Amino acid sequence: MTAYLRDELEARRAGRGPSGDVFARLVASGLDEERVVVNMAGLPLGFVESGPGAMVEATEQLLLRPEVLARAVTDDDFDRYVWEALRFNPFFKLLPRICERDYELAGTVIPAGTFVLAAPASAMFDEAVLDEPDEFRLDRPRHHQLFFGYGHHACLGVHPARAVICEAVRRLLLRPGVRVIEGVTRANGIFPDRFVLGLEA
Repeated sequence: MTAYLRDELEARRAGRGPSGDVFARLVASGLDEERVVVNMAGLPLGFVESGPGAMVEATEQLLLRPEVLARAVTDDDFDRYVWEALRFNPFFKLLPRICERDYELAGTVIPAGTFVLAAPASAMFDEAVLDEPDEFRLDRPRHHQLFFGYGHHACLGVHPARAVICEAVRRLLLRPGVRVIEGVTRANGIFPDRFVLGLEA
């Protein structure tokens, strides 16, 4: 994809291709070439799969906890239920990365160029950091929620995602008689493939 986007970027800078779309606006923004390519690669990948995936995971976790769900649907601060539910089964459980420079972590040096897997799913259950990690608690600070990343790799769509994911889950769970007919299945082991719910007529 990035090779295609770099070719497309050159074409846009040469005046070929549509004007006024997201790509054209990024090219005109003054961002450097790599940042434009990274942004364009992230847009389709970022929400088309991960947004609905997060909605599915949070919905299932709340439906598995009827006593929590009963409180959530009457609480004006519904969003915090979604993020705590998602902690139990985050959409991205492992993040593949390449270590850019030698880095010491817990007394072990990770050499530059090493392939590493960051594991937000397990980090959000680290007993050294979180009190009662197996409990559904609404008082956890936001920095314990590792859904959107930090720094250079922070999610580009964090602000709309925070609003859209929570509102979609809320609207669904406010429907009368919502219940799980068939739990989440994953055809490829990562992305939710099927999740069947029942609603009252």
